[in-house]
Amino acid sequence: MMTSIRTSHHPAHRQQGIALIMALVFLMLLTIIGVTAMTTSSLQEKMAGNVQNKHGAFQAAESALRAGEAYLQTTGPLPAFTLAGVTTGHYLPAAATAAGSLWDTVDWQDCAKVICLPAGPPPTIDGVATQPAYVIEEVADASGSGGGTGSLVTGFKPPPAVSGTSKIYRISARGTGNTDAAVALVQSVYRK
Repeated sequence: MMTSIRTSHHPAHRQQGIALIMALVFLMLLTIIGVTAMTTSSLQEKMAGNVQNKHGAFQAAESALRAGEAYLQTTGPLPAFTLAGVTTGHYLPAAATAAGSLWDTVDWQDCAKVICLPAGPPPTIDGVATQPAYVIEEVADASGSGGGTGSLVTGFKPPPAVSGTSKIYRISARGTGNTDAAVALVQSVYRK
């Protein structure tokens, strides 16, 4: 007797690798989602930093403006205002031929031409690249009904309580944030 061994031959199943391809596609999608989320988060962090820097510059400029207003309010006779503003930070009305506004042309880094804080009791301001500064311009004489001179023309007669030797001043203040790229400039008009 002869025994025969029967072997069954099944047709070879070809492996398609669909599971591997699907896994790679899902891995690629997750990577794209992760990179996008990281980029968005980084961009939002930069925007928040820029907003904080802008607000810091504005607050520094506001503190210098308030210091200038306090100076005008508490100072009796004001120091001599000069046309060139040499070493005082106080300026007479600009000459008619002067090009540009003072606050636009003055060197804000030169503490001989501007009043840099701290110019007295206020402490230095933390978190700013450059300490804030201000200048005071005498822009008009409000002691009558004349139009005044300088870049601010009043054209009104002040009430009797302020008539006399009343003058109008423009205080311009500049502040920076934690970099010199963030700059804020604020102004106020003050009558004394």
